Amino acid sequence: MNPHGQVFVVTGAGSGIGRALSHTLAAKGALVAACDVNETAAKETVAALPTGEHRAFAVDVGDREAVLGAAAEVIAQFGRVDGVINNAGVLGQLAPLSELGWEELEFVVRVDLWGVIHGTKAFLPHLLARPEASLVNVSSFAGLMGTLGNSAYFAAKFGVRGFTEAVRSELRRTNVTVTAVFPGVVKTNLAASAPTYTEEERRRAVEIYHTQPGITPEKAAARIVGAVEKGSPRLLIGPDTWFVDKLVRLMPARSDRLIGGAVRFAANRQRPDGRKLF
Repeated sequence: MNPHGQVFVVTGAGSGIGRALSHTLAAKGALVAACDVNETAAKETVAALPTGEHRAFAVDVGDREAVLGAAAEVIAQFGRVDGVINNAGVLGQLAPLSELGWEELEFVVRVDLWGVIHGTKAFLPHLLARPEASLVNVSSFAGLMGTLGNSAYFAAKFGVRGFTEAVRSELRRTNVTVTAVFPGVVKTNLAASAPTYTEEERRRAVEIYHTQPGITPEKAAARIVGAVEKGSPRLLIGPDTWFVDKLVRLMPARSDRLIGGAVRFAANRQRPDGRKLF
């Protein structure tokens, strides 16, 4: 699918991969509907895009009615939707289940899983009405295996993987190409998204997250748009994701122990009080 002249909806467009996706698509001549829970951030993204009739929309992807309203608004302004990239996501706190409150667990699943379901369901009728269309759902390397950390995040990202594969199977004989994306560590502020963090915990989480080997949002966005152009059903982004994918396939019984050690180290470093969580 050639993005030129096509209308693309990007969620989580106010920062990180979503902002980079908006720029990459606009540079290829696409029209961007930049959606984010932070309206100011979405408008900042749109203001920096190359000349074009781009629009910013304030939408909480975890709110079904808000997403349905956004879909209607996008159609009202653009008249069509050719591509949807359900990218919005949060990480939550790297902590064992016993340390995570109900509010945080529900927050992560609400955004990371229900956000993708809402975006897919709300825009699918419009995608099916186009001669060709693209649906991209962003999971994570956390959708390839589970280990210690925020169990709700792994549950949500596994859910995105299964949901996307099921939808792809349903749409196989239609005009809609479906892509599941599995990024590893990308240099964004994702680690700051836990609702229970203090400002110091938020700052420290981002600082440590950025010390991990990873890639830039721009590189991730370029890979995702490339997958749209090729019609790829599955995209792994980053050497860490490739490693996890191969490890799970080759050594399923030992993968958790190997990956868990790295996660344990990172999670314990994040604690400003020095308390060991794992």
